[in-house]
Amino acid sequence: MKAFLSRPRSAFSIRRWPVLLGILALLAVASIVLWKFYSTAPYCRVTVVSLDVDEKAHVKLETGTLFSSGATYWDTYLVNGIPRFSHPTTARTFPPRPIPGWIGSEFDMELEPDCGLQSLAQRATEAINVKVGETYEATPDRPLLLYRFKDKDGDVHERWIEVSK
Repeated sequence: MKAFLSRPRSAFSIRRWPVLLGILALLAVASIVLWKFYSTAPYCRVTVVSLDVDEKAHVKLETGTLFSSGATYWDTYLVNGIPRFSHPTTARTFPPRPIPGWIGSEFDMELEPDCGLQSLAQRATEAINVKVGETYEATPDRPLLLYRFKDKDGDVHERWIEVSK
C-alpha cells in the first residue's frame, strides 16, 4: 500500500491543470481579440476641428482623423473629376488600434456669380459639406465629400476622403 501512495507524479499532475487551462484560455481570448482587430472593415473618422470662411471666400479647414490600423485613406482633390492631387496615408500598428491624424487645407473659392442673391461667404459656406464639431465616417463603400463648388469658369472642384484596405 505504501508503494502505491509514493508513486512519482507525472508532468501533468492534477495541481497543474488549472494553470494550463488558464494559459489556454488567455491564448484563446488574445487570439479572438487580435482576429477582431484585424478583421474589422477599414474606416476613417473625420472630425472638423475648425472652419473659417472670410468675405472673399478664403477657406481654412482643419480636421482630425482616426483611421483603422492597416487601412489606407486617400485625401483627394479633383477638378472636373480629374485628380489634381491624391495623398494616401497608411499605417499598421501592433497590437492593432486606431491611428490619429490631421488634415489641413487653405484655399480660395472662386465661385461662379449668382446675381447677388447671397454673399460670397454664404455661398462658400454652403459649398462645404462638413460642419465644425461633427464627426463623419468614410468606408470603402462610402467616401466622404468635404466640399464641392463650381468656380467662375464653370469647373467643379471637389475634395474627398476615401478608404481602402
